[in-house]
Amino acid sequence: MNVYLIYSPIDIKKYQKKYSAAISSIKKKHVLTRDNFANDVKMFSTKKYNPSKQYMYQDMLGAIDRADVCIFDITQKSMTMGQQMTYSLSHKKPTLFISDSTEATPVHDLVIAGAKSPYLTLVDYSSEKEMIAHIDKFLQRYDGPRTQRMTLLLDVWVCNEIERTAREDDCTRRDVVENKIRSYITKQKHRKPAED
Repeated sequence: MNVYLIYSPIDIKKYQKKYSAAISSIKKKHVLTRDNFANDVKMFSTKKYNPSKQYMYQDMLGAIDRADVCIFDITQKSMTMGQQMTYSLSHKKPTLFISDSTEATPVHDLVIAGAKSPYLTLVDYSSEKEMIAHIDKFLQRYDGPRTQRMTLLLDVWVCNEIERTAREDDCTRRDVVENKIRSYITKQKHRKPAED
């Protein structure tokens, strides 16, 4: 699974050990879409920015686009991180906001509307071990095929046929609908376009 992990560069040296441990844990089973931690530490601790801030921001948005899930450590806040969080959620990426409760305001108190988005998970941690456990749990939840809820208004006869087929095939109604849609899409892809 492709994972976007971001943290504020403010005091990055202070959090270097913790973030390194999180990155190592994630990389055991997953791929980071932006794996620049060593460069970030060097760049932000020396205040020598190699690429322009605009380039860096575009690079981050591209990494969010490539990600299946996004993880934001919001212990230290920044405007750029807020923009990235909004971008992630507006693109329907499952997103984890985590924060060190020993150093910052609890994450539930920071998000005014609470975690009402189905794509947003809010978690506080108080140790490196707890942070990694929360990240692992979040990644396990989304590791596998993603699904999305859909409401269909169908003719009664179609609903009855779906129900009958599900009973006969010993499967769920969802399976019947999904298999038929997949079959239809496959046929459409292989169909030659009509000639004018």
